[in-house]
Amino acid sequence: MDGAIRMARHKRIVVAGVNVRLHPHSSQLYVDLFFRAFQLKRPIRIRGDQHLLLSSLRYSDSSNVITGSVARFTEIDMNQPWFDSENLEKADDGDVRSINIPPFMKPNYVSFDFMFFVDGHIFAFEKEGGDRPISPYSVEKFLDILFHDDEIIKDFGHVSVDVIGDKEGLSKIFSIYNIRSLVIEIQRPNADDLDLDEEIEELLDSQNAKKLILDYSAVPGKSFTPAESTKKIAEVALRNGKVQARGRDESGNLVEMSSKDIPMIVSGRYDPKLTLARAAFWNVAEKFMVSLRRL
Repeated sequence: MDGAIRMARHKRIVVAGVNVRLHPHSSQLYVDLFFRAFQLKRPIRIRGDQHLLLSSLRYSDSSNVITGSVARFTEIDMNQPWFDSENLEKADDGDVRSINIPPFMKPNYVSFDFMFFVDGHIFAFEKEGGDRPISPYSVEKFLDILFHDDEIIKDFGHVSVDVIGDKEGLSKIFSIYNIRSLVIEIQRPNADDLDLDEEIEELLDSQNAKKLILDYSAVPGKSFTPAESTKKIAEVALRNGKVQARGRDESGNLVEMSSKDIPMIVSGRYDPKLTLARAAFWNVAEKFMVSLRRL
């Protein structure tokens, strides 16, 4: 019982990550990129009326890590009709005109922390642990649109962002009973110290290509069986693109899977009485990077 009570006091933090790539790249360019994006103060719509905005940014020269937070809020269209919930009807125009919400005030605000590891160009973020969870796809979309701002492109060129997939997700994809098609899409990687990443980067660079797509289709009546070399290329796509498969399970039902839907996550627990939430997130984010380097 005492153990259960102690566990109940602990809060859980889940961290996921997005790979951010510049070509050519350097530590200073990544730092400049984020501070330039922060200066834009640009809200990005990710779904419906939900928006994300870089709300704080700090850089540590000693650790070469950028820390900060992203705000999520609702953007209200003041030109749309209002509903009077007391009288259960459309609000009167006079009542609506009396509403005075400054344009810089945004409702339904929540925030989540992030760490950008400059050396590995990895944006690790608090998927769960704060007020509400945030999906890796939403974060990928946010950064992708933000970094495609005209001012960013003018100063930094094309910036690629991809959710980091889980290696176990590849095992699930390759375990589909009858694989009918497999597509591996790789954006130009930053090689760092990974041999195959470097080989693919050089292949794309030598041909002025920004993307590699391998599209496999099984012969009729048989299941596609990936070679070990194909599996290795698929692992590169976990950091720099995506892997998608279509097939059938043992009952003949259609199965579709994507590495985008199986992100790599690392979780941890902390006692809020002993540890600040932000410090706890930083600890789990560091573990995320350690786990990523082991892949």
